[in-house]
Amino acid sequence: MTQFELFCTIFFALDSVWEKNGGKQYRESVFRNYTIQNEDLRMFLSDANPFLWDGEISADPAMYEDFRQIITQENIPLEESYDYASQYIDSLTYYYADGVLEAFRTITRSEWDEGVKRYMSSPHK
Repeated sequence: MTQFELFCTIFFALDSVWEKNGGKQYRESVFRNYTIQNEDLRMFLSDANPFLWDGEISADPAMYEDFRQIITQENIPLEESYDYASQYIDSLTYYYADGVLEAFRTITRSEWDEGVKRYMSSPHK
């Protein structure tokens, strides 16, 4: 797995937590009911979105660059990807880091491994 594939996997994993915890209701809410959703996580996902632009970049280009400074290994063994993802999440210093850490901690190792297998076995960016 490359650095960018790890970054995308983190995005997908956290996006699934966001969806599980009310993402659809949040998007459909006229007043954006923040009590049904973790606003910090939503902001992180918005900034991290790796699919907004062509190439290996996040919606906020500085975010992927920061990721690359933290995760310097270019090829990550799949069986170690959860540990690398944890290292990145634990190092976040953004104003939304607590909400992202809280969300990431809800992802079990088996859920992570299943998601990695699914992502790596399908066509992806």
